[in-house]
Amino acid sequence: MTWTVAVKDRSSCTFVLVQGHPEYSTTSLLREYRRDLQRFLRGERTATPAIPVGYVDDESHRLLESFEARVLATPTDPELIRTFLSRPVEQRLVNTWQHSGARLYANWLRLIRRRRQCGA
Repeated sequence: MTWTVAVKDRSSCTFVLVQGHPEYSTTSLLREYRRDLQRFLRGERTATPAIPVGYVDDESHRLLESFEARVLATPTDPELIRTFLSRPVEQRLVNTWQHSGARLYANWLRLIRRRRQCGA
């Protein structure tokens, strides 16, 4: 998972813009992917969601591609989501962003506290 941060410092305030979700748990993105597959199966989406880039290893990617092929073969079967491969993919996930995300928020809160103490 990747995320991008931009900081804009103005005289009385600092804007921290984050694209992505550094606060996500290890399985959050997988659950969102599953939810969007379910929406496709219910006809709420016109296409299957993309498999998240940089989030799963090659074996998990193959598992998800295989499941997507099953979904595309029977796109009107909402019960198919019950066979989603959560467990085998979850076991292979590695959270590479949580430490950095926690540091980002800690630094941001430290900056806010320091500015309040200085009266800024």
